[in-house]
Amino acid sequence: MSAKLLPLLLLALLPVSFVAAQVDQRPGPDGEFGKPYAINREYPLQFTLEKVDYTLSPVRLGENARPCGAEEKLLRVYFAVQNAQKVEWLFRFDSIRMTAVDTEQNNHEYSGDYAKQDTGEIVSMQLKPAQKIRCYAVIPLPAKVSIAKLIILPNDDADPVIRYAVAGKIGKLPAGWADPKDETGLTPLPQLAAKLAEWAVIGNLSVRVDASARATDQIADVQLDEGKVWHAVTITLRNDVAAPLQISWAALDAVLVLEDETEVDKVTLVMAKAGKVMDMPLAAGAERAVRLFFALGPDDKPATLRIRGARIQNGTDGESRWVLVPLAEPKPAEK
Repeated sequence: MSAKLLPLLLLALLPVSFVAAQVDQRPGPDGEFGKPYAINREYPLQFTLEKVDYTLSPVRLGENARPCGAEEKLLRVYFAVQNAQKVEWLFRFDSIRMTAVDTEQNNHEYSGDYAKQDTGEIVSMQLKPAQKIRCYAVIPLPAKVSIAKLIILPNDDADPVIRYAVAGKIGKLPAGWADPKDETGLTPLPQLAAKLAEWAVIGNLSVRVDASARATDQIADVQLDEGKVWHAVTITLRNDVAAPLQISWAALDAVLVLEDETEVDKVTLVMAKAGKVMDMPLAAGAERAVRLFFALGPDDKPATLRIRGARIQNGTDGESRWVLVPLAEPKPAEK
């Protein structure tokens, strides 16, 4: 085993908080937003941190995206790098690294890729002498974590780091996403709310609830129990990522909450104008109307739809936050 590899293996066995402390104590400047700093002594770059903010939307990384899970928020880091050499040099995912350190001294690592700010394409390119590109990275975080520092690390562990104090400098979440209990605006709500005809994010998709009504469709291979009626909620889905997404019953979880607070799970996902089960790809950026079918009693009265994206990580794992959409106008208060 090489002498260089052994310290790295030992660090991997240490508690996260101790590793964070070790990184934080390495030599290097305390960075300022908008100011360039040299990083990587053998193959030098100029690094400039532009801004950081939080989002619950999927962050594009080339043909893939990093969606936001139900108990997460995503830290976006916007920066520029410039080749500080007199020859061309490759810049890619491992030319530098990023670590966010929370107030409990826990490390949170970047997703492993950088993308161009103007196109969202993965950055892996030869930079010409003095060439500058603007990029972004994403760091997934637990929803309630508070980030104190962002550390930019060189590709050689013996080189200095750049250390940024980011507390108070992170862009706030929009009002509809931010928990009003947190005055900083940096903690997301555990579940989101939307109105009829209003878009909301559910993982890699956006959803808009358009209509709610009884349906008389006969659906092949789907049996309606005796004494039940179909209730259909028409929604429009939009693919918010750069690759096609398969839209089927497994892509969404949905619950219909009745006026008496009874909850009814969806039975199936059906095409908008035919009694056929939905199972087809949705192109990048495209929209498609579909219907969620629920089996109700004849006198059941739907009040609210709860919906979330399912299998949002690589089409196999994870869920988004629930989005709650009232299906009828609230009743006026009694006088």
